[in-house]
This record gives sequence, structure tokens and C-alpha cells, in this order.
Amino acid sequence: MESGEKQHRARKLAAILIPLYRSLALRNGAVAARAAEALARSRDPARVQGVLSALDDGSPALRAAAAGAAGRLGGGADASFLAPLRNRARDDAVPAVRAAALAALLRWNLALVKDDLVAALGDPAWEVRALAAAACARGKVLEATEALVAALGKEGGRLRRDLDEALRALHGVSFVGDAALWRRWLDENRPAVEERTAAAAASPDRDRPLGPPESWEAPAAAGREPDAPDGGGKPGNPTSSFYGIDTTSRRVLFVVDISKSMEDPSVARPPTATGGRDEYAAPKGNARIDVAKWQLHRAVAALPKDAVFNLVVFSESYKSWQDSMVEASPAAKAKAHAFVDGLKPNGVTNIADSLDEAFDQAGAGPLAVPAKGAKGGLAVDTVFLLSDGNPNRGRLSDLPALLEDAVARARARRIVLHAVGIGEVAGSEFLRSLAERTGGRYVGFR
Repeated sequence: MESGEKQHRARKLAAILIPLYRSLALRNGAVAARAAEALARSRDPARVQGVLSALDDGSPALRAAAAGAAGRLGGGADASFLAPLRNRARDDAVPAVRAAALAALLRWNLALVKDDLVAALGDPAWEVRALAAAACARGKVLEATEALVAALGKEGGRLRRDLDEALRALHGVSFVGDAALWRRWLDENRPAVEERTAAAAASPDRDRPLGPPESWEAPAAAGREPDAPDGGGKPGNPTSSFYGIDTTSRRVLFVVDISKSMEDPSVARPPTATGGRDEYAAPKGNARIDVAKWQLHRAVAALPKDAVFNLVVFSESYKSWQDSMVEASPAAKAKAHAFVDGLKPNGVTNIADSLDEAFDQAGAGPLAVPAKGAKGGLAVDTVFLLSDGNPNRGRLSDLPALLEDAVARARARRIVLHAVGIGEVAGSEFLRSLAERTGGRYVGFR
């Protein structure tokens, strides 16, 4: 009797919560995510059924939030959510929803979802392919080897490096993104690969879930160019460089400090590597802001025409050069150069709100309604952050809290975050950890 009364109360509560959940989600993706969290705290069957039904709702925000809730409600060996989540991961029209559903599947035992990971390597959206590659590497899914090599031959930009890193994690060698060399290696070593694949399939590790992507440690080499190829081949050509940090990305966002302290003299200068137009051969002054402008000019000038980029600058608050990412056309670059020339230091240091803006533009925050970008896809895979001071304004100024917040969001969407520390924060553990834990590089200049 007591059990029946509990079920009745749960159904009544679900009847109130779930319509509210839907209504809120249609207005605000962030509220939808919080509502999903509340529903996910209980494994009551009525609430579970409500989350499952929301996976087919017309709102992308609700479907993404419901996928996350389904992952938290299910998990382990419980397969009751696998079919609807698989449908979303495979067939949803919005990339962010497919990524959310794939991330939710990772809370089930690897043996149940490995085929979903391999299939996702062929997804049209880069962020889904990147998540699948990282999951295959983390779970030692050697069955993905053929699909990874095939995908490598079609990729450019940063994802090509990510796929090579996944193959290296599986097999212990690297050909620096050279698909032909990987194909030759695979053909020459196929019997050994097949034997290792069979052993991995029988491993007890297959009976455990990988867990949510935001909890994964980034591989040490992710997001950066290697100093030399490990197994032959030539390093990929960087698309741009900022303060000596090279990137092969074609989806780059620069987040740059213009607080009052950027007027202080610059003691050390970064190397000159990209964007070699005469007017950007050297900084036009010796202040930190002059060097930052010089590096921005050179980085923007070097971007290939098929890249997309944007600039966010911050002090007391933040300002975005454009509302969203733009193609690196000559006209756009000229406007970006003019924007950089007009920058003047002022105010204090608000890193948290500027990173919020960066993640919003990337599409890595709660899914907006309507979804940002083309069909809700991620616009950014690489962020450069430069600061000459620790945060003292904004939503979060506590360094540990800000670090965990930014790392979780970057990892969840496979965004690499490089960091540059200037002056008194040249040795900043906050910036260093932020870069290293998201697969990026950190450099400091006194």
C-alpha cells in the first residue's frame, strides 16, 4: 500500500513538473538544463517516462536537456534509455542534440555503446566526430581503427590532429595526421591489430561506463603541434599562431585582456611566426597592449580564407568584435584589424564573463532557443585566452571555481583552450591548468 501511495504521489508530481519542464525549455535552454537536473535526481518511473518523452519534443533545448537527464537517470547496465538516446544520437537534425545524446550514452557500459561510438565517427558535425574519437581513445575501442583511419583522410583543421591522437592512444604510434601512412601501417600490421582488438573486446573494462566527457582528463598532446613526428610523416601546417602557440584549427576565437595594466611595459616578446605582412612586422610600441595588438594582427592575417574567427576583449566587462563567428575573408580581416587598432586599456579584469561569451559563441553553453549557428552546431573548436591579471570581476572571480567551470564546459564540447599569461601572472597556475586540462598549451611572458 505504501508503495502504491508513493507511486501515486510521484505521478502527481511528475504531472506538474514535466509540463513545466517543457514550458521552461521552450523559453530558455539554461532553465531547461536545470529542470532536467531536478528531474534526474529521482529514478521514479513516472519522471523517467517524462524525460524519455521529452527526447522527442520539438524544442532542441528540451531534447538536449532530456538527453543529459536520461544519461543521469540511466547509466550502468540499465539499458532502458538506449533506444531513444540512440535515435537522438543518430537522427536528430541538431548537432548539439546529437552530441548531448552521444555523451549520455557514455554513461552506459562500453560494451553496449561501442558500436554507437564507431558509427558517430561518420557524423556530419565535427563536434560529434570529435567526441566519438575521444571516447574511442579513452575506452580503447580498437574496433574503431578502420573508421578512424577513413575519417582521417577526410578531415582538415584541428580535428585531423584529434583523430591522429585517438589512433596513437589505441596503437602507440603516430603519423601526425597522415592518413596514407596510417593506412599503410594498418595494412602491414593487420594480424596484430586484429589480435589486440579481440583481446580488448574481451576486457573487463568493457563492463564499465566511460562517464561524462567533462570528467575526462585531456591528453597531454591535444591541441598542439608536436615538435617532431613520432612515426614518420610531416607535421601539419599551422593555420595561425598566437604568442608562439601554433594551431591547425579553422574555428578560432581570441579572448584578450585590455585592462588598465596592459598599459605597463612589456619585458619579453613572443616569437614572430605568422602573418608576415610588413605593417605587422613589429609592435608599434613597448606596452603589453602593443604586443597583444601585434600578435592579434599577425594571427588574424595568417588565417586561411576557409577559417572562421572572432575577437572578444575584456576589462571591467567584455566586448565582442562580432556577434558570432565570421569567415576570414579579406574584408572581414580588414575590419578586424581596424577593431584591434582601436583597442585602449581600461578598467579591471573580468575573465569569467568573457569566457561565458566565448562559450556562448562556441555553442558550448546551454542550447539556445532557437539554436545558435547553423542547425545548432558548434562554431569554435579552439579558444586563445590572454590575461595579465587574475580575475577580480564577473560571475566568478574565485580561481578554483572559475577553473572547474571553464574546464567542464570546454571538455564537454571538445574545445581546446590555449592560455597566455603576461607580466605578474606569467607563471599563473590558473592559466596553466586551464590550458593543460583542456588539451591546450600555456605560455608566460614576464
